[in-house]
Amino acid sequence: MKRILLAMTAFLLSAGLQAGAQDIIRSSYRYNGYTYISGELEKVPCDHPFYMRLEYVGFPDNTYAWLIHMNYEDKVAYDIPKGVKMAFTTPDGKLVRAEQINVGGGERRAFTNDDGKRVYWNNAQYMITDDDLQKVLPGIKSIDVITGWEPDDYFQATFKNDDFAKALSRQYAAVKDTPKPQDEVQQEDIIRYADNNNSLTVLTRAHVATGVNRPYNVSVNYLYYKDTNKEDFDVNFMLGTETQYLIPVGSKVSFTMEDGSVMDLKQERDAYNVIYLYPTPAQTKALCKGVAALSVQTEDGTLTDSFDDNSFSEVVAKLYRTLMAVAVL
Repeated sequence: MKRILLAMTAFLLSAGLQAGAQDIIRSSYRYNGYTYISGELEKVPCDHPFYMRLEYVGFPDNTYAWLIHMNYEDKVAYDIPKGVKMAFTTPDGKLVRAEQINVGGGERRAFTNDDGKRVYWNNAQYMITDDDLQKVLPGIKSIDVITGWEPDDYFQATFKNDDFAKALSRQYAAVKDTPKPQDEVQQEDIIRYADNNNSLTVLTRAHVATGVNRPYNVSVNYLYYKDTNKEDFDVNFMLGTETQYLIPVGSKVSFTMEDGSVMDLKQERDAYNVIYLYPTPAQTKALCKGVAALSVQTEDGTLTDSFDDNSFSEVVAKLYRTLMAVAVL
């Protein structure tokens, strides 16, 4: 696992990147009969900036609803009560309301943001029907947010360039086009869940990916940094061979994708027959899709292999979906 003090590649959230330049789907998984498909967190500029993502929730009875996750980064903490409603005002003056369903607004977290300020991450989840969502996708002039039970526990945010509706529309289109997952997340694939003072670490059980030349035991791990509100992933795999190959730190590990593109990563530890990689969140998602071949530099030369049945990506994707079921952001 990456150490907490390790300098990290910036996560999408910290960069404040607008969706569209990246794959905006964060996760797609099934758990206990429910289906969850979610966009990445996206910062919405306004006079009270916040982060949002849209999530589709499919219920076991084949009905569904939408959740709008709202994360208000503020210098004060507040518990948005369960049952209060956020009001959307459309450009023609119509009101659409969505109910906050998280008990107490979810966990409040304090951290140091990218500007060096100590802030709180105030979370709310608003459930909205498809009919009401269709009413706000064309445009949102403002929102009215209740943050507590006192008269002053309230603020309004307005949008000059319709940024909120644009973000919702992008995520809605992406989520709607995402195939629904068929396999269930398995709890036994989580072998360690360690909630420490400064971080949350989640380790997965290794699964076998079968290459043309050898098998690989692959695991994917997750780390959330509480002091900075950032995430990291590790992708580790062991070579299925009795021959001992030293893979020194800094050795190049290359993945050739089905479209011919190549992703180069570096070995992060000196190890025999085990590769430790620290991909960015975007690179981790890319490894879930179509790894056709890989090459690993060793002290004795370069090992190559290929995957005729997408085995490597299927394992990474399965474990990534499992981690998404317990990820913080």
